[in-house]
Amino acid sequence: MKAPIIVFLFVILHSCTPKNSDFGKLECKNYVGISDSLYNALLFYQSKNPIPASKKYSLNTPLPPEAAFRYIYEVQITKEKDDTLIIISLKPDGINLNQNKISNIVFGVYQDSCLKPTYFTCDSNLTRGFINVYEKKNLDKFKYDNSSKIDFTYVQYLYKVVNTNIVFKTKVKGNKGE
Repeated sequence: MKAPIIVFLFVILHSCTPKNSDFGKLECKNYVGISDSLYNALLFYQSKNPIPASKKYSLNTPLPPEAAFRYIYEVQITKEKDDTLIIISLKPDGINLNQNKISNIVFGVYQDSCLKPTYFTCDSNLTRGFINVYEKKNLDKFKYDNSSKIDFTYVQYLYKVVNTNIVFKTKVKGNKGE
């Protein structure tokens, strides 16, 4: 008699467990001012390519080169022929504000309890439908530091915009991540 009751309780408890699975089904609320589809794509990329945990160092030892890293996620919204592309990547060296094209605009830093530090670089008219709130805060905290001597890149995810929907196109391999 105890076995059916235990099985019944197991089934009920198991069905109440939240499922946090794939792209588009991550359980976070988007309050940062970007579209839900882009927010979910970012969370998916960030789950596959997390920012490495920082190590603690003693005050008596010199800082290693990694201490100069300024990890931040970059989203490029760009035009290629007739297509609008969204490229998501993890930048260990921060935001190089001096290297961006003059025609590109930088927005950020977007961050909440789920979304890790993220910034956008894009051509002027391509953000419509993806960015609702144009932030320009904390960009200096992630400013490029050329002393980091970074010799690796993370995988990039490329998406194509089709009728305001974000459709996964391909991955561009890096030598770090995934």
